Amino acid sequence: MGSEETPDLTASSFEALNTEMRSNSDIVARLVIVAATGSATVVGFGVQLEESGVFLAAFTILLPAILFVSSQMDSTARIAAYISVKYESTATNVSWETDLMAFRAFKEGSNNYSERPRRWSIRQYELSAFGMFGIIGCSCVVLAFYFLDYGSRRSIIAITVFSVAALGLLFYALRVAVLVSSPAAIEKHRDTWTDVLSLSR
Repeated sequence: MGSEETPDLTASSFEALNTEMRSNSDIVARLVIVAATGSATVVGFGVQLEESGVFLAAFTILLPAILFVSSQMDSTARIAAYISVKYESTATNVSWETDLMAFRAFKEGSNNYSERPRRWSIRQYELSAFGMFGIIGCSCVVLAFYFLDYGSRRSIIAITVFSVAALGLLFYALRVAVLVSSPAAIEKHRDTWTDVLSLSR
């Protein structure tokens, strides 16, 4: 009987992880578009109805979208760190994730690597997406006050409280989303994976 070929489980696992990272990126891109479209629709209704409270409803779309994007980015960061520790630390010709992490941790304007990974390192596509969320959120608050009935003290208090709370949550969520894929966060994932894999061997 001829021997059956043994599947290369390492290559299969490596490809599955890369596929999941690509899937995360696709999900994030689609979600950003959906969130922007939904928020624009809410703004359109608010302008048509001339009702200040409607504009703040956009935050019910923006906040969950940012949190979900953050979770997908964190998942990608954990996978990248796993690949770096599990596969690239022993491979001789595969080091993309490891090199990319080192590149992002490189001190801009200097010729050496930082001793501690940078906590903040936002990429252009992240800046575009998060900047758009921030602009939409701020625009909704401005429009809410523009169409506010200043003759009603109750409305003024309610819109002010909800606006402050919504903007606070928005920018906190944006901060979390930026930090989850920073060099410092990825380095922390690498340290965790190193400890976990050393225990399982």
